[in-house]
Amino acid sequence: TNQQPTNQTRKAPCAFRFRLWRSHHFPHAMEAIYRCWSFWQAHQEFRPMLIHPKDHDHFPPSNLRTQQEKIDYFRESAQKQPLSFYQGMLLALMEVFGVEFLTEEDISTEMPIVTPIVPRNMRQTGFKLEWTESLRSFRNHVGAFYNGNRLYDHAFQNHDVKNTIISTNACLSTPRIAILNRESAVKGRKLLNANALSKATQEEVYDGGQTAPVVYFANTSFLEQVATFSSIDILVAPHGAQNIGVGFMPKCGGLIELFSQGIHFPNYFGSLAHDSGIEYMQYYVSDSTFQVDREEKGHSFKRGLYRNDICPKPQDIILGLQKMIRIWSRCCHEYQSG
Repeated sequence: TNQQPTNQTRKAPCAFRFRLWRSHHFPHAMEAIYRCWSFWQAHQEFRPMLIHPKDHDHFPPSNLRTQQEKIDYFRESAQKQPLSFYQGMLLALMEVFGVEFLTEEDISTEMPIVTPIVPRNMRQTGFKLEWTESLRSFRNHVGAFYNGNRLYDHAFQNHDVKNTIISTNACLSTPRIAILNRESAVKGRKLLNANALSKATQEEVYDGGQTAPVVYFANTSFLEQVATFSSIDILVAPHGAQNIGVGFMPKCGGLIELFSQGIHFPNYFGSLAHDSGIEYMQYYVSDSTFQVDREEKGHSFKRGLYRNDICPKPQDIILGLQKMIRIWSRCCHEYQSG
């Protein structure tokens, strides 16, 4: 968006406006939230405000009036079951950064509201954040706020990962590699040979030593996912919503994204990786090219393409990992030397 906050109000209201189905679909909702965050970071002298739909399932109920009531609503929900990444992100905006949540009915009709533009072909255009440093800033502030905060001990099912959440600016001697897969219940774009990729990585990258775990995000909270991302230097993952948290990966990190036959949108999570300051690499897993697959298979093929699973050749992924490790090593050396 090219709109600017006004000096008269000293406020920076950003609208979360979507057609209903898109506002519930996690990746598309995050596009708007990330864009609003980038807008606020570009105009830090103004008070951040998020204007959201009234009585939307993921936002606080409209009968809650004060900011503290809305924060308490999410905290109490988290006591009952883990907050999703979607709701955890909303809570972080409020309690870490003081973003004020309002509906359109709550604000003056004269107040100019910025609406982040999310184009129809967003998979090709990518996230296009206003300030490219914004996600790194978000990562660092969220880590600093939640790490060691006993109020959120209940949010971690695996307490061993809790202390990794703040270590996103330091390089270890060896990169931590993991494979983020989609759950078996998900229809399409699962890595069918994730365990084989893990074993090949252990044997050929780590010489039989360190492991490359296969990670799933089913029933995990926002903070658990943040902690997981912040403890991975190089991530191998199929294209999908589970990658939306790559902005929490450490400095010098990298994403290797795998596309199933018929799907190829490298600019989508590729742009998010770039704006997060991490390296990006992608593989289209097919015996042919994306263009040939789309042209030869036709419309009937397109209808079911999102259900195609992925089975990449382990050696192709190993070569990609070796290249990514070289990039990681150079980045770490430059960072530590500086």
